[in-house]
Amino acid sequence: MFVHMRTRLPNLAVGHITNESVRMALRNGISAEQIIAYLNAHASSRCRSGRIPSNVSQMIRLWEAEKDRVKTKSGVLFDKFETEEAFDMVTAPARGPLSFGCAVR
Repeated sequence: MFVHMRTRLPNLAVGHITNESVRMALRNGISAEQIIAYLNAHASSRCRSGRIPSNVSQMIRLWEAEKDRVKTKSGVLFDKFETEEAFDMVTAPARGPLSFGCAVR
């Protein structure tokens, strides 16, 4: 789900983890911590600490953080106003004290 398998032998599996493969897992509800826990649980006993390298776990966490960095919302664009007054009338609510909108000239 989060790794592209390259080689699979009876006692060895070699895979490639990419930003895209991790993002796909994240979209399917698997967290970075779950991915890291799975990799650590299945890491070779020949690994120095019995865990995946810290740079791999840090990168997986970073990719998860990137997913939540930018959120988009639908919007509406009004353009080609006949006059400056027409623009001001339509965009006045977006400049009010309780608005989260944006009006750009």
